[in-house]
Order: sequence, then C-alpha cells, then structure tokens
Amino acid sequence: MRAGSLSDHSLLDYMLHRAAVSAPEVARALHVPPSTAMSMMARLVRRGQAMRVPTTDLPDETTPNNAASVANVAAVSTSRRGRPVVAYGLRLPAPVAVVLFDGSEASGAVVDAGLAVRGVRRQELAAVEGQAGAIALVERMLARVLPAAGLARGDLAGLGLSINAVPLGARTLASSVLPWVDASLAPRLADALGLPVHLVLTPTIVAEHRLLPEPLPGSMVYLRVGDGVSSHFIAGRRCHAGHGSLAGELGHVSLEADGPLCGCGRRGCLEAWCSGPAIVRAVREDLRAGVASTLDAGLLQRASARAAVDHIAQAWRAGDSLARTAMDRVFDRLGRGLAIILNLVDPDLIVVGGYVLRDRPEWIEEVRRRALPWTLHAARRENPLRVARATLEDELRVIACHYHYPLAGKTPPSSALEGEAKRGANDESDPDSQPRRRRARAKPAHRAKSASPARSLARPRPRPRKKLRSLLA
Repeated sequence: MRAGSLSDHSLLDYMLHRAAVSAPEVARALHVPPSTAMSMMARLVRRGQAMRVPTTDLPDETTPNNAASVANVAAVSTSRRGRPVVAYGLRLPAPVAVVLFDGSEASGAVVDAGLAVRGVRRQELAAVEGQAGAIALVERMLARVLPAAGLARGDLAGLGLSINAVPLGARTLASSVLPWVDASLAPRLADALGLPVHLVLTPTIVAEHRLLPEPLPGSMVYLRVGDGVSSHFIAGRRCHAGHGSLAGELGHVSLEADGPLCGCGRRGCLEAWCSGPAIVRAVREDLRAGVASTLDAGLLQRASARAAVDHIAQAWRAGDSLARTAMDRVFDRLGRGLAIILNLVDPDLIVVGGYVLRDRPEWIEEVRRRALPWTLHAARRENPLRVARATLEDELRVIACHYHYPLAGKTPPSSALEGEAKRGANDESDPDSQPRRRRARAKPAHRAKSASPARSLARPRPRPRKKLRSLLA
C-alpha cells in the first residue's frame, strides 16, 4: 500500500468491513467532518484503492451471495431528499490469487481489481501428505484457476494464503488442525510459484461483519465449529487478535484434565470434544464398542469429516439413539463454551458458523439452551445468536483485500484523525471533494485601508459618545 496518512488507513479498515460506504457514513463512523470524509475518499479513488459503485451496476438481488451486498449498497445510494449519494467500495490495484486451507478442505480462486471472484476450485485435503503435498496442491489449483479466470501468472500481484494456524512469534507458525504447517510454508510456496505470498489468518469474521446491516453492533463474536473451534472478536470495526495474535482460541480452553488428546498437545480441550473430526472419532468408537445404530460405519471411515458430520446429522434427525447420545455430549460442552463467551465478553451479537453448526438451527438452539445454566444472569441477557451467512466467495474477497492492504485494522492514534479533520477542512487539492462555499466579495478600492505612514502615526480619532437619555421620568 502506498504511503498515506493514518486516517486513510482507518478509512481502508472501515471499508474492509463494509460492502459499500458513502462519504456521510464515513463521516459518522470516523467522527470527522463531511468535507474531511469526502477528501479522504477522493484520495483513495485517485490512488486506485476505491471505486464508485453506481446503482445501475448493482449485482442481481436474487443471487444469495450478493443479497447482503446489494442491501448495503442500496442503503447508501439513497438520499433523504431525493438526491442520490454516491456509494464507494474497495478496489484492488491488481488481481490476486487466493487459497484458503479450511481444515479438511482447500479452496482457490482469483480475485480481480473489482473484487469479482473467478475460477473457484475446491478440493479435499485428505490425500495431502505433509507440506510438500500441500505446496503441490496449490500449484495444481493455480494451474486450473488461472485459465478459468482468463489470466496468466504474470497478471497476478501475488498469492493471498489463509490457513488454520496461529503465529507464535515473528518466525513461528503452528496449527492444531494441520500438523504440517510451520513458518517455512509461505517462503517455500513463494519459491515454488515465483510469486509473493502474504498470510491472512482470520478472514471469516471480517467476511461476516461485512454482511451485517446498519446500524452495526458495537461488538460481535464469531463462534466457529469446524475442523477446529474458535471465537474471534470484533469491536469498533476492528478484530482484536490480542498481544500475540492468539486471542479467540476458545477451542483450547481445557474442560477436563484427563480428556482426549488435542492437536495442540494438551488434553481435554473443547476442540478435542466438539470439532468435526472429534465428533466422528467418538461415534466410530461407539460403533466399535457395539452400540446399536443405523449409522454406516464404512461411510464414516471413508468419508471426510464434513461428509461424516452430515451423515450423523441425518441420523440425529431420524432419532438414532447413538447419534443423539453423541451429540448430547457435544451440545453440553459447546454450551459451556458459549457461556464462557457470554460471561467474559458479553457481545452485542454472536454469529455461529463452521460446517458442524452451519445450516443446522436446531443444533444451535440446543447449544444456546444448554449454555443457560452456566451463564451469569442469563435471564437478563440479550445476546442474539445468528447463523453465519458469509459464503466462500466472501471469504476469498477478504483474503485478497488483506493482501493489498495489510495495514488495515491497525488502530491509529486519535491525534491522527483530529489532525486530518483540521487539514481536510481546508484541503484544496481536490476540488470535487470540497463543499460549495460562498465566495468572499472583494472590497472596493476606495474602501481599502491605507497603509501610509501618516495614517498609521496619526492619533486615532475619538469615537462620538452617544447622548445619554434622561433617567428621570
């Protein structure tokens, strides 16, 4: 990203969390005058970091992937007095290839300058052996994605890579889901592809936050239950990653000291009980122990964790006793995890996603109900649960935006915005961003003050006193 003021970074961060914005909305959100917001937006447009989103170019409202974006753009494209307000969205300087390692599945695509996602490909990671296998998979995926997008490798700015991992210092990376992940993955991948590789760790919560309608909640937690368990947190439009970027690891809260072994090396973690692979392992153990069930043991052995959880969910709906018992254990522990979030953070909104709970509102209700006994003052709380809506394409867009704007999300000092407000009010560099002002009338020549020495040295003439009125009636 080109060097700019800290206030521009704050605007990029705000636009990263919204599908479309207007200058008045930016002024309210960043607490700056409207003229300052218009100047900031005009600078981003000139740099190619933002673009106008006219109402005539809106995507089809009937498309589920675009419905929320259409609503946001339409909201900022209408004015109070019939005068249209221009909507703006982020723009990328160049196309980016993006790859998302989401536990047992990998997805790839190309995101162009207008944030259109092209050539999406998905593949299971069950057959990947080690880091070398993952790098070979990315190379094959990129070879399939580029022709579908109509681009060559030289057209790309680089590769945005998102993975289930946490940073453990400046040069260390670890994952409890993918054991072959370490800090050498990105450099080795860059050497193999001949492209710069940027790592993006938490795109899902930003993708969900972009789809929220106005007014935005003050805080949001994204509880994700898939191949891992996490609970990332956004407040004030910024994702709080913590001092060491390790915040939100709810899955590694230990519930029982002698519980099952977790991928992090400890025992009894919530992830070791409630993640997709953990659920499948527990059901397989019950089947091997001879518990009667309608579940297909062979399918559970061959299928991926996602497909196996789907099979268990079907049996649960059909009333299978083993599936019901296994999921009761999961619901109880996830309920305790949800209570930890409520007692510790008390967010305005909790979004629930991940392939274990997504599209299963009855399971989400079970988790909510079982969290009540563990929640302090549960009857007085109003923390709505909402099912996740962000699609794979939404997540890939966020990865591409983070590739080009890695500084977005860092909190600027308050003095930066105050200085920007003072400067933006008198910024004459962009005439389109300035409000209309009345021109000061030039004083006539005969009324101009004389600067002659005689005038300046002369004794000032005393002002005439007003006649005093009689105080007597």
